[in-house]
Parts: sequence; C-alpha cells; structure tokens
Amino acid sequence: MPSRLVTYLIAAGVVVAALSSWHIWRVRSKVAEVRTQYELTLAQIAASTAKTDAQWRKTEAIWQKLLAKEVQNGQKTRARIDTESIELGDVTRRVQRQRTDRIATAKASTAALPPRERQAADSTLDLLTELLAGAEKREGEVAQFADLAHEAGLTCERLYDATQAGLESQ
Repeated sequence: MPSRLVTYLIAAGVVVAALSSWHIWRVRSKVAEVRTQYELTLAQIAASTAKTDAQWRKTEAIWQKLLAKEVQNGQKTRARIDTESIELGDVTRRVQRQRTDRIATAKASTAALPPRERQAADSTLDLLTELLAGAEKREGEVAQFADLAHEAGLTCERLYDATQAGLESQ
C-alpha cells in the first residue's frame, strides 16, 4: 500500500510539474506577445513622430525662407527710404538757401524804408524765417516717420501673406 501511495504521489507531482511547466510556457508566450505588440506600437509612434517632425521642419524652413526674404526686402526698402531722406535733405537745404537769399533780398529792399517801417518789415521777415524753419524741420521728421510706418505695415502684410501661402501649400 505504501508503494501505491508513493506512486500516486509521484504521478501527482509529475502532473503538477507538467501543469506548472505548461502554465509558465503560456505566461511567457503572453509576455512575448505583449512585448511584440508594445514594440510595434513604439515603432508606429516613432514613425509618426518622425513624419510629423519632417513636415514641421519643412514648414519651418519655408517660413524661415519667406521671413528672410521679407526681412531682406524690408532692409532694402529701409535703405531706399534713408537714401530718399538724404536726397530730400539736400533738396530741403537748397530750398532753405533760396529762402535765405530771398529773405536777404527782401531785407535789403527794406533798407530804403523809413526806420519804423524797416524795423516792422525786418521783424516780420525774422518771424517768417523762424516759422518756416520750424515747419520744415517738423515736416521732415513727420514724413520720415510716416514712410517708415507705412513700409513696416507693408512688410507685416507681406509676411502674413507669405506665411499663409506657405501654410496653404502644405
């Protein structure tokens, strides 16, 4: 009888060992399956990220190219405005010289007037000279400010249009 019991116990041990081995094999196979699925998902995420990154770099390159072009255009326009401002300054100085000559001629013509009339005429001419000089100075400042503001606005509009065109071409 004890030998039968030992035989049954050994048989039960073998069955338990076989079932444990089978269970361990199933668990390992599920772990491998989950790992494979996980690696596949990670690969898909990496591919999607790489694709999105490439698209973003392409879009960014387009934007940078457009922005660089507009910055260059803005700098050229600014240089043109500065050149025109210098030319305008030359014209202004020429007009000022002409005005000074005319006022000097007018003052010379007042020399024949009686002293009271001459003093009134000279005061009027001096006041006119000051007013015109102040007006010309302010006029030049306002014109330069207006030109720069106008060009800055146009540059912003071109940048916006270029950026929108770059986005729409995607």
